[in-house]
Amino acid sequence: MITDYGNMLSFVKETLCNSGKDKAGQKYQSFRSRFSHTERVWSWCRRLSREYSGSVNEYVLFVSAIFHDVGYALSDDEAALPHAKASAQIFRDYCKTHDVSFVPIISENISLHSDKSLLKREDTPIELILLMEADLLDETGALSILFDCMTSGERHADSYEAAYEHIVMFSCRNMQAHPMVTPEAIRIWEEKQGLVKLFVHSLAIDLNMDEDRSP
Repeated sequence: MITDYGNMLSFVKETLCNSGKDKAGQKYQSFRSRFSHTERVWSWCRRLSREYSGSVNEYVLFVSAIFHDVGYALSDDEAALPHAKASAQIFRDYCKTHDVSFVPIISENISLHSDKSLLKREDTPIELILLMEADLLDETGALSILFDCMTSGERHADSYEAAYEHIVMFSCRNMQAHPMVTPEAIRIWEEKQGLVKLFVHSLAIDLNMDEDRSP
């Protein structure tokens, strides 16, 4: 199936940017772009699907990834309108004027992608599993460390030690989980865990904070 994913991406970008929500509402995170996150999740989906040994409907997976966070254009108040539900709504509206297949399945994937507990259910479709894994893989590992450093800067951290504590609080804590299901996602996640652990250990030594250092 030949699909113009580029047109879909352009629609999502315009929808987020025109709503003023691509970077809005993210305190101490002016550098973040929701559309850039979408592009990275789409890229992770392509990588994970290539490495998965079973059958995957890549069309369903890729379109789900492209539209999964566009709902922020309608609301960033998760209590009033969860962004996953809003994203599914925007996707269905898009389909009214565009030729899209598997609309009910894709819509359901989009609306459910925030519920990461579905990763461990045996009846969860592989396309939804890969989407949720890709969503979790973004802004982890090296990018998570960069995220924490930039956030610390926007919070006006007054020392390297303050940035170190922020990394420990967020990057390290996030990497303690083991949410992945497919073999490639597990491998990548464990690689990211090792990278964060090594970085924090090395940084502690550089900052003279390592308790095991020799006198």
